Amino acid sequence: MIEFLQKNKVAILVMTFFIWIYGVMSILTIPKEAQPSVNIPYYYISFTYLGADPSSIEEQVVIPLEQRVKSVTAVKKITSSCYYNFGTIMVEFEKSKSDIDAMNDLKAVIDQVYPNLPSDVKLPTLKKIAMGDTPVYSFSVAGTLPTQVMYDTLKPLEDQIKSIPWVSDVAIIGKPVKQVKLTFDAQKLTVLDMDFSMIVNQLRGAFVKFPADKKDVAGKLYSFEITNYETNLTWLIQQLQDYDLLNVAGKTIKLRDVATVYIWYKQQDKKSFVITDVNSLDTQNALSFQIKKSPGYSLNTFVDTVKKVISDYAKTTTNLKFIETLSQKESIQRTYGLFMENFRETALLVFCIILLFLGFRSSFLILVSFVIVYLANFIYLKAIGYSFNNIVSFALILVLWIMIDNLIVITQWIVVGLQKYAGNIREAIADSLKNYGKALIFWTSTTIAIFVPLYFWLTWIIGEYIRAMPVTIISNLAISLVVTMIILPVLALFFFKSWQVYVSPPSLSFLERTGHKFANRFHRVNQRRSWSRSIVFIFLLFFVWALSLIPLWIVKFSFMGNIDSNNIWMNLKYAPGISLADNQDYTSKVANATMKYFQTVMSGVVKDISIDLWQWYSLQWAWGAGNNMSSFTIRLVDTTQRNKKSFQIVEQMQKELLTVLKQKYAFLQDASIFTVQAWWGAGKAITFSILGDDYQKINDYIQKILPDIKAIPGVFNVWISIEYTNGKIVYVLDENKAKSLGITSTSSITSLLALKNAGYESNGIKIKEFSDFGTDALSLNAFLSTDMSVEQTKIGKVPLDQIISQKKLLPEINAITRQDGKRNITVQADKTNSAALSDITLAIDKIIEKYPLPDDLQYTSWWDIASQAQSMQDLWSAMLIGLLLMILVLIVQFNNIKYAIVIVSSVFLSIWWTIVILALTWYDMTFPAMIGIFGVMWVWVNQALIHLEDFKYYYQEKWLSVVDSFQQSIAERFIPIFLTKVTTIIWLLILALKDELFWSMAIAFIWWLIISFFITLLYIPSLMNLVSREHYKR
Repeated sequence: MIEFLQKNKVAILVMTFFIWIYGVMSILTIPKEAQPSVNIPYYYISFTYLGADPSSIEEQVVIPLEQRVKSVTAVKKITSSCYYNFGTIMVEFEKSKSDIDAMNDLKAVIDQVYPNLPSDVKLPTLKKIAMGDTPVYSFSVAGTLPTQVMYDTLKPLEDQIKSIPWVSDVAIIGKPVKQVKLTFDAQKLTVLDMDFSMIVNQLRGAFVKFPADKKDVAGKLYSFEITNYETNLTWLIQQLQDYDLLNVAGKTIKLRDVATVYIWYKQQDKKSFVITDVNSLDTQNALSFQIKKSPGYSLNTFVDTVKKVISDYAKTTTNLKFIETLSQKESIQRTYGLFMENFRETALLVFCIILLFLGFRSSFLILVSFVIVYLANFIYLKAIGYSFNNIVSFALILVLWIMIDNLIVITQWIVVGLQKYAGNIREAIADSLKNYGKALIFWTSTTIAIFVPLYFWLTWIIGEYIRAMPVTIISNLAISLVVTMIILPVLALFFFKSWQVYVSPPSLSFLERTGHKFANRFHRVNQRRSWSRSIVFIFLLFFVWALSLIPLWIVKFSFMGNIDSNNIWMNLKYAPGISLADNQDYTSKVANATMKYFQTVMSGVVKDISIDLWQWYSLQWAWGAGNNMSSFTIRLVDTTQRNKKSFQIVEQMQKELLTVLKQKYAFLQDASIFTVQAWWGAGKAITFSILGDDYQKINDYIQKILPDIKAIPGVFNVWISIEYTNGKIVYVLDENKAKSLGITSTSSITSLLALKNAGYESNGIKIKEFSDFGTDALSLNAFLSTDMSVEQTKIGKVPLDQIISQKKLLPEINAITRQDGKRNITVQADKTNSAALSDITLAIDKIIEKYPLPDDLQYTSWWDIASQAQSMQDLWSAMLIGLLLMILVLIVQFNNIKYAIVIVSSVFLSIWWTIVILALTWYDMTFPAMIGIFGVMWVWVNQALIHLEDFKYYYQEKWLSVVDSFQQSIAERFIPIFLTKVTTIIWLLILALKDELFWSMAIAFIWWLIISFFITLLYIPSLMNLVSREHYKR
């Protein structure tokens, strides 16, 4: 090996130089995103059915579509929601279903069902859900201008943003809709004997535009188009006013004589406001822009481009104030900054510690090799199309000290070789690679074997979400092996002067003496096998004790830890059926109370507040919308300017502010406060549903269990999804009487739908939607205006009350949700940060057992909670499979099953001890903590493996006794074990104090390192002393 390295050292150095160049370029240019792009098998069908209530949408649209979707192959789950005027169906497929097949099958379903749906249903749209299909950048524009004037001013900015590459959508909350409004006078129509439904039919055929293909004119081809109107709004208004209408007798009447025609800015259901000064209680009218990005493009570059366009435009509109409300670039900067900070600190820490014990050349050699590994890893990640995101960052931080251990082992033995061979660097390198090269190859294979199951075994969305982690780790391990075995030795040839006598630093001499003392004490203790049995027994006793704590639920499991953010969201829900004016009034009262809370309780933490009416914010793909909703985006000052983390502020607001709001305002039915989470998704932490066919029966069961749910420790702010509106007014028409009076059903229905009077505002009848009056659609709507009541309004000369046989007020559900063909009611609740989700879900399961479900009802947890639970199970399964693969590699390496079993037994000891110590110190076993246990297994297995390799050498080749062999092995392995653990523990303490996400992982890592130190140097030698035969007994 040394001959190969000596012969090719120039080529290797050239390769190293190119790794430096391309590595730096890759770090700077690799796409940076908040989270990995995940291909999840969810598809979203949405449609509008103007004027329809949830029950009608369920019966007439959703059920026919669901029944047809069920026949599609590989459908896993169907979830539907029915609201006023629109509905949605979400379809989840099995992972085996390709995107193309899924889209084609669902398009075929829509094509087959749509012709049989009511004529007013718009063609359903189909969309594949992307995990990151949420705004990556949001801003509000505030001012004193009217909304329509403000939007006209900002319309060019909207067009500029839409023209930016990779912009997938721009939504504007508060954007007015331009309409041409025809308001007919009902009394004039009666006098002139005109039927409103006939007028509507006449107008619908009044405006045509028909492409007529190519025409040959004088030998030249021209495109033809036939139309009877021009794309000039002023001319269109004039044309409408001069349009001739026919009454029942066939007489022509100008439209201007029976209706007013005007352009009207209809305020959308959604409206936006901004509070720029919490202390002034002053709100400003605003438009809120929410921008989405297509996956695959660097988020940093995208946000910078968007901000540049906004900044340039803001300079031309000084009367408006532009306020950033959300930027995922902050998350990227935090993730990337944390990684680079850890990278620099690790490099400095390694350099200083190795400098202290091994000298300048060794520390610089390890530092350079360490950087090369990461540069090469970035080259590989960019080459395979990965982006830098939170998962890749997590993996690179996790693997950091595993790779360091490799470098320390080889470098430390090179230093030993320099003393052993009187400064001959070639002999020192050759001896180091001979002694540890094979062990490092097998150790790397063992570690890769541990992580391969993570790539294949984790299911659900989380499996896709963290798939980049095992890829990153495995590639880093493979690269570090190459660097350790090839590049580091070549660099050592240049770093160390040949034949120069190497003198150990005093600190290294101290470690050598300490290692020999420890080995000698071990030797004295284990001369008697009874002492070995006692040591093994004590370790096993603690293992049994640790296992016994699991059924007692002292060990608590949660999925993810908390992270800090500059954004907090508060969603509010009022009673259904309120108007936009009522929503605005209620929200204003809540906003004033919220601002006073921040003034008195949390002064100085809020930068600004953006308020959106009829909007329900979510960090997932699905946002809510409804007349009884509003959402606050609370922008905090930078984390360096406040003494509380965002999740701490959220919990305090949940306990204090929400309690005050609910006590003070009876109109507030529900509220939730949340911030960015480590796991994708946000909102109420506890969610489950009861499914069945009868809403009343489902509701009765939920009311039975609700008191017990509210009594669960750590649970508060419980809410159920079923809501009733003000009611449904049902008019029952007498068809026979209408016919006898010469009135058609169409005339009656059209008049009722278009009616507008002092107590009733309709949506009108849509005549036509133009697409050629600018980039926004322009609708032409007809209304029937009267001073009379609904019942006294006349169709021709007949009052409506003569053909209305009944008028009823019925109870009505605000929204209907369905899952797999059954109706469902959802229960949601918040939890305190200190409460473990595992305890709460267990308590809910016990409540369900206490009150058995009727045969026709079914309990199901929400998809993200089920996914989290499944992922935790998958992680344990992957860990066990990884251990099995590790055993196979160890058996191949040692050609002996005994060594493999000894190492694996100590792995189980370490795992359970670490879990129990986390529990006893009140830390939850989180997903990152379990990943941390995976990571620390690498370090420990590496050290145990090399430890046993040394033992095997002295035991089988030098024919020393078991105890003597371990005495020699402990003396040799003490220094690299000590250096690795000390540097790792110091770095982990820094990481734990600096980052909330890695806190539980760092604590698990630290405890494992402490425990494994004693297992490596005490338990394994003692156990081997019991199971190995001495030479004289052979």
